[in-house]
Amino acid sequence: MAHGQSAPARPKVIFFDVNETLLDLESMRASVGQALNGQNELLPLWFSTMLHYSLVDTATQRYHNFGDIGVAALMMVAAHAWDIAGLKAAGMTGVFAELAAWLESL
Repeated sequence: MAHGQSAPARPKVIFFDVNETLLDLESMRASVGQALNGQNELLPLWFSTMLHYSLVDTATQRYHNFGDIGVAALMMVAAHAWDIAGLKAAGMTGVFAELAAWLESL
């Protein structure tokens, strides 16, 4: 550090990503896939839903353990699995994939 410069401020918060970085989730994926009646294409949705609610819990200073959030996310995905299949069959995923950006955002 050069003379006259102050040290950088210490961060107030540090986030650690432990899912799939420190934890091996492969065995859990197999169990979740079974719980979803073998619909393994729903695993990414389950995982992102679980991460979403984990972040919401953290941001709102609430606490639910990893298992509770994982089961709740599984129940949400399973309850709507037929809706997702119907939306795919109706071509809705393509509609969202083809959304144009506002000209002002380009």
